[in-house]
Amino acid sequence: MSLTVQLQVFLDNAFADGPPRWGVVAYLSGEGGLETEAEGYWSTILTSAKAGGYDTALQIDGPDVCGRWSAAAGEEPVFTPLGKVNMGAGEEFTSFITWALEEVTSEQNLLIVMGHGSGLATQQPDLCGVAFDGGEGDSLTVRELADGLRAARERQLYVETVCLDTCYGASFEAACDLQGLATYFVASPGRVLSPGLPWPRILPALDLYMDGQQLAISLLTHHDGSLVGVDLTAVAEVYESFSSLVHVLSSNLCRVAPTLRFLRSRTPSWGYRDEMCDMLRFMQELNTLALPDAIALNAETVASNLALAMIKVGPVVAANVDTRSSTLGLFFPSTWERVPSHYRDAYEMPRVSGWADFLELYYECAEL
Repeated sequence: MSLTVQLQVFLDNAFADGPPRWGVVAYLSGEGGLETEAEGYWSTILTSAKAGGYDTALQIDGPDVCGRWSAAAGEEPVFTPLGKVNMGAGEEFTSFITWALEEVTSEQNLLIVMGHGSGLATQQPDLCGVAFDGGEGDSLTVRELADGLRAARERQLYVETVCLDTCYGASFEAACDLQGLATYFVASPGRVLSPGLPWPRILPALDLYMDGQQLAISLLTHHDGSLVGVDLTAVAEVYESFSSLVHVLSSNLCRVAPTLRFLRSRTPSWGYRDEMCDMLRFMQELNTLALPDAIALNAETVASNLALAMIKVGPVVAANVDTRSSTLGLFFPSTWERVPSHYRDAYEMPRVSGWADFLELYYECAEL
């Protein structure tokens, strides 16, 4: 963005009446190998907030130290030391998000959660989630993230856009847990390489984006890796159609299990141990093969609803197109294995839709 545009954004905010359009809150978990990256985010956010004229509140940790910073639009930041905390603890995130949203004056708020992410369900429950705390060996689960946002909502404090700036954060399970708690969701189904998402380009001109959809489009356009934007208000229809598909799959399991195994083997995988499949691609494949009509029709509906929920961008020229064309992941390991017990407990979708039960039956069929 040109200096002229950045200056105009600054002047527009400096003399605008009322609260700023955007507020930025950030939960930066650096301990465990991302200390330098967390400091870079900290500097970018505070500098951009002052120049761009928006409120910000953030929490950042490193080896044996953690602190909070807050700054009203255009003013110097205020620092509050916290000492040693566990960024992977749900109660810590809840404390942060309620404090942070009380510090900012805009109702159109962006939440950035930065740190190591491990995917949906590894073999160690404490490592499943985002914002990994290397000192405590604990990750913030999606349920803990949702609980914190729910606690904030009970106090009339809102987040419009949730951005998981972590590896393997874009999953259908996460989107389902976050629906009703935010309007837009941005995350990557794959790895997020240093220096992370393009915040130095996005944040100084944040006021140019009218809403979270425009912000998501800009992130998707300017990020070099895989990234997904989701309209969370459309996730309910995806979930409803997916639940219907799970029912018909379960009813025809013995007949279709070999076909499902074949389809899963050629569907792209993501995650810490490739436990997630490309959900959209898998649904499209289900619709093309000679399966019972009920399965094909339900799969087509899921694919259609999912495509509508995903935020679209124009054609992007990249050296590797496959890294830019990505969708939400769905827990569906390609190997024949038992479903980790904490997967059912950690996310509402697999438990309520019956997906976890289906996977158990599916893997049992392989042993017969």
